[in-house]
Amino acid sequence: KIWTITQGNLDQALASIELSDEVENDIRNSVYAGKEVTAHERPVNFFGSQSSGYIVLDPYSGAGAYLIEGGENGSSTQASSGDVFSWLSTVAEEFIDLFGGAYSKAFVSIKGSIERMLSYLYILRSCDPLTASAAITSISLLVSGLGAIFALYAAILPVLIVLIFAVIKSIMIAVFIEAWTGVCKREDE
Repeated sequence: KIWTITQGNLDQALASIELSDEVENDIRNSVYAGKEVTAHERPVNFFGSQSSGYIVLDPYSGAGAYLIEGGENGSSTQASSGDVFSWLSTVAEEFIDLFGGAYSKAFVSIKGSIERMLSYLYILRSCDPLTASAAITSISLLVSGLGAIFALYAAILPVLIVLIFAVIKSIMIAVFIEAWTGVCKREDE
């Protein structure tokens, strides 16, 4: 049953509906404030989730609010940051395959960054807070320190040597990430 609740039937409606205390209090307060509320009798099952929706209208201005219990706004998506980064990595791979050529270097770089972020997230989730802090700090110092050194050499040395330094930097970062990931795996066991 759907109720249109006004000050004239508030007590009867609240006695008949089976909604949460929070929703019933909101309905009561809205009606006391001169609004009209349209609500169903009990929560509905929507794709496995029990919830209540109701409409609060100002009968004079026509302004209204279409509300869902708990403050939801009609959508529910649950994804971990790891899922998001994995998805972004997959998208970057697809762009590499699709566009190739000039864009592939940029997407390979993006994909590498995403994979490093996934590694950082793994370390943060798997290690105790102190170990995770030490891991992320050491990797960050390595990245910034080597980046500063390579920037200095880039101004002085030919491009080939700078590229060799960049490869060495990438290898060192990968080694650090792998080492810290190994530490965290041992702590999990």
